[in-house]
Amino acid sequence: MTTSNAFTQTANAAKEKAKQIPAKAYSVVEEWLNSISHGAGLIAAIVGLFFMLYRADNTLELTTAAIYGSTLILMFLSSTLYHAISHHKAKSWLKLFDHSAIYLLIAGTYTPLLLVSIGGVLGITMTAIIWCLAIAGVAFKLVAQHRFPKVSVMTYLLMGWIALGLIYPLYMALPGAGLWLLVAGGLCFSVGVCFYVAKKVKYTHAIWHVFVIGGCSCHYFSIYYFVV
Repeated sequence: MTTSNAFTQTANAAKEKAKQIPAKAYSVVEEWLNSISHGAGLIAAIVGLFFMLYRADNTLELTTAAIYGSTLILMFLSSTLYHAISHHKAKSWLKLFDHSAIYLLIAGTYTPLLLVSIGGVLGITMTAIIWCLAIAGVAFKLVAQHRFPKVSVMTYLLMGWIALGLIYPLYMALPGAGLWLLVAGGLCFSVGVCFYVAKKVKYTHAIWHVFVIGGCSCHYFSIYYFVV
């Protein structure tokens, strides 16, 4: 057996094992709340993207706003579909897309901040790093599938709080309100994770969704008013 064949068989075996891991079984009411909450977020994200594109003054602002808005829409869309669809196999794959979209949203949120607000070599370099991390995160989810959920949560948080290393350039580039909105958004996501990991308690996932909407709202208004 060649090395490539052995690797392929190992990867396929891992995928089959992952497919046997059932998605978290939420009650009908829980899934209704989960899908409705992020469905509302999806509508708001679509409307918000149009307003942001209209507000953009130049090509760079337009492009980065489009990237950010698209990843925001993708995240809410994948989450809404995951919670709204009950077919087990489809739900399993939609869960992967849902969790992968979080990596893309983190990178998408950084993009206008790094390229428009900070700019220069630092902004371009950090944008490349963040997107490489996001792509690596998506690849990890597709390979690991439903295994190692704690690793996913930790990488989400670590990617999000990389911004602490950029606090000075962000402080110089943004008004106080814009910076505080970014911090508030990060805190919303971080506190919300406490509800996300409490999977055995009913309705905690819906509460997590509320924190996600709060965090996304803070970041949206920071970018809308103080970046583009």
